[in-house]
Amino acid sequence: METFRRVWLSMCGKQIDAHVGSRQPIDERILGKQIETLYGPVRSLVIGAFCCTLVGIVVTVHTGSAILAGFVVLMSVVAAGRLLLIQAYRKEKSRDRVRDAALIWERRYRISAWIHAATVGGFVLATFTISDNVVDQLVVVAQMCGYTSGVASRNAGSLRIATGQLGLILTPAIIGSAMIAEPMHMTLAVVMFLYLAAAIEIVHYHHANTLHLLILNDEKSALAGELALQNERFDAALSNMSHGLCMVDAEQRFVVANQRFCEMFGLSVQAVHGLKVRDIVDRASSLLTGTTLEAAAISAHFEERLNSRQASSSTLNLADGRILALSQQPISGGGNVVIMEDVTERQRAETRITHMATHDALTDLPNRTLFRQRLNDRLAAFGAASHPFAVLMLDLDRFKVVNDSFGHPTGDALLRQVGERISSTLCGEDTVARLGGDEFAVLTADGSKSGVDGLSARLIARLSEPYDLDGRAVEIGVSIGAAFAPLDGSSPEELLKMSDMALYQAKAEGRGVLRYFSATMDAELKVRNDLEHDLRHALERGEFVLHYQPQVDLASGRIVGVEALVRWEHPVRGLVGPNDFIPFAEDTGLIVQIGAWVVRQACFDAVSWPGDIRVAVNLSPVQFDGGDLWETILEALAASGLDPRRLELEITESTLLANTEATVAMLHRLRDRGIRVAMDDFGIGYSSLAYLRSFPFDKIKIDRTFVSEIMTSDDCAAIVRAVAGLGQSLGVATTAEGVETSAQEEMVRRQGCTEMQGYYFSPPRPASDIVAMLKAQADAAQIAA
Repeated sequence: METFRRVWLSMCGKQIDAHVGSRQPIDERILGKQIETLYGPVRSLVIGAFCCTLVGIVVTVHTGSAILAGFVVLMSVVAAGRLLLIQAYRKEKSRDRVRDAALIWERRYRISAWIHAATVGGFVLATFTISDNVVDQLVVVAQMCGYTSGVASRNAGSLRIATGQLGLILTPAIIGSAMIAEPMHMTLAVVMFLYLAAAIEIVHYHHANTLHLLILNDEKSALAGELALQNERFDAALSNMSHGLCMVDAEQRFVVANQRFCEMFGLSVQAVHGLKVRDIVDRASSLLTGTTLEAAAISAHFEERLNSRQASSSTLNLADGRILALSQQPISGGGNVVIMEDVTERQRAETRITHMATHDALTDLPNRTLFRQRLNDRLAAFGAASHPFAVLMLDLDRFKVVNDSFGHPTGDALLRQVGERISSTLCGEDTVARLGGDEFAVLTADGSKSGVDGLSARLIARLSEPYDLDGRAVEIGVSIGAAFAPLDGSSPEELLKMSDMALYQAKAEGRGVLRYFSATMDAELKVRNDLEHDLRHALERGEFVLHYQPQVDLASGRIVGVEALVRWEHPVRGLVGPNDFIPFAEDTGLIVQIGAWVVRQACFDAVSWPGDIRVAVNLSPVQFDGGDLWETILEALAASGLDPRRLELEITESTLLANTEATVAMLHRLRDRGIRVAMDDFGIGYSSLAYLRSFPFDKIKIDRTFVSEIMTSDDCAAIVRAVAGLGQSLGVATTAEGVETSAQEEMVRRQGCTEMQGYYFSPPRPASDIVAMLKAQADAAQIAA
């Protein structure tokens, strides 16, 4: 009964989607392949149908039964229909694309197979019923057993179809044999029943194996596709790498090499595989400009790295100028992975960057950083048997005059020629560097006094020779300060400081000379350091005060403005004038903080004066580069409440020379706010007239050098007259500075100046004195009215 139950369950479709006995649904691809097995080669189906028809004809002829003849015809028709169904399946291209289509073809095949099996089973049962001839019965039983064997093999892909066919064929035979109540037929019925049970077990076994194989093949195909995809991706990644990559086995044969690696050596990918390292280097050596010795060196380098069996990185310099960076990593089982990168451009860029970081951009000489490094190396290598060496600090004389007179391009050209002359004067072991501006330094190996004297004399003579700068003949000089190592210092800082002190002394003694560092200079340096220290704390201590010098209208004799002049009330030195500390403040950058304080204090002092009195403040070129001048001035005006039209800013030509475009743009912004701008010390620079065209100044202040000689020099009188006439033409006020006598006052008035300033009227005074003077002026005006 269990056999019939299993047949019944299978025919009811309980296991059509079984996955090796489980109840999990079968994947569409597996189901399609499972149905594909049913529609396999038709040879077995044709042979089985032919045998069934042949046996049916023989038995029908022998019995002469019309019923059996009907079954034979029906079997033939059904068999032909099944062949046509298989042909139609093979022509259908989309039969296995979706699950529903696969199930439709399974149902068609199942119905045709069951009908065929039913006709065969019916023929067997009819034979047992109609004929009592044992031979006829044995023939149909034999034919039935053969047919069922074919069913168990051919249709094992579907339990439902195979078990259904077995049941429809063998069950009628069992019933027909059992109906003949004879021992032999009863025995035959039992044997056929057992045969049916065994056939069903075989079908289950074949079905499980078939399904398992289908699943394995599908997984294998999926893995093969995934592997192919991964290989494709891997090949794409290797081919598009910017780095060269290769893999060699334990015998140093190349097993993998990407396109970039082959390009580096001018080889094809196909030519690399299987070759050894030495073979590739030998083939690639023909592309290099070097010799075979260099190719052998490359090969030896490769082999040494690969044999080391340790991760390493190195650089390979090819004879054609290329530089390859190698990174080698051993792999398990022997062999190595090598990554190569062409770092030629990177190395060149790094070399350029390093050169730029250690060399002066204008002269291409070593800069301060490289000079200090070489000086430090020389000191570190200095031993008991070493000879002393010297550091020379050079500063050009009259360079500022050339720079101011002819402009920065000419000054830059001069500095380049100076660098070339110094380099040509030195010996091979000496080093020259440009430290900045017009300052150079020399590190000379000859540390004897006679050697330094000789070198300095040659430098002074060579640098004092005329220079040809775009057709202009220019002459300058040079001052030199020298310090010896290790006598004067044992560190770069000490030697540079000592030689700088000696240079300061050389410039103070008339320039164009050499001076050596001495102990007395150290005391002077201490004084300078103390001055810098005191100056840095002067603002915190409130030691700065403003004095004001009146500016007088020559027509009315009234004070129309004052110039703010800073003083330093030093607790020990007393009242220090600006000429004694302003240059130092500019050198150290302290002028930015001091200048900001001057602007604020001048605005707060002037706000209480009569509304038509202007206050003039001098600006240093450093303030335009080293501080927030715009914010400083606006904050001072806002905090004090002073009308911007009462503030006047005085600048010199050197301010415009420092950064013309940026400075002029800043001055325009200030003037747009109503702030007045005056050019101070007019006439002493080469481009004063040019700057009058580039910016609309409100006032021109004629330098005191022309006013002081106006009575004795016709040239000075002519210059004052020309500047005053120029101011009148431009609608600009002209102020004569440094008026000391009544004769000078009368002369500048006659020359056309509109204002004067000088000790003849008043020296610089504290703010309280200015208040008194303005009050007296106002009282006098009221009395006159």
